[in-house]
Amino acid sequence: MKQNLFGIINMTKKKIFIYAIALFCLVVLIWIGIAVYRIGDYKEKLWAHRVNSLEKREEFKDCYPNFEVDITIREDSLDGSVILDVTHDADISFGLTFDEFIPNLEESEKVWLDIKNLSIDNNKKVLEKLDSFVLDFGL
Repeated sequence: MKQNLFGIINMTKKKIFIYAIALFCLVVLIWIGIAVYRIGDYKEKLWAHRVNSLEKREEFKDCYPNFEVDITIREDSLDGSVILDVTHDADISFGLTFDEFIPNLEESEKVWLDIKNLSIDNNKKVLEKLDSFVLDFGL
């Protein structure tokens, strides 16, 4: 009788274990399904990196709602004003300024300005330039 009773208990433990594993697998599958379904909810968190030309912005505009632009600060030799040159390397200029990007921005877009040579000496002039963008273009 004892042996039969332990056999029943062992069978019950096996069934409980199998049901627990099946339940765990079901929960994991549901969690994966929800995660895959929600991927579309995070498109606004995607950023295109090193978008340093208007052509590249147009190319990836539909894929990435946000983009990062590399800026090197240059000083205008005539009046000493700040020029936000769109380039990654300080020793190279393609003649494109961030002023030319602004008219192409859509209202919902976000831009990350990666300013390469921001310093204590030029930060006030750069802030004034960015403030002028806000006033002039309603950004």
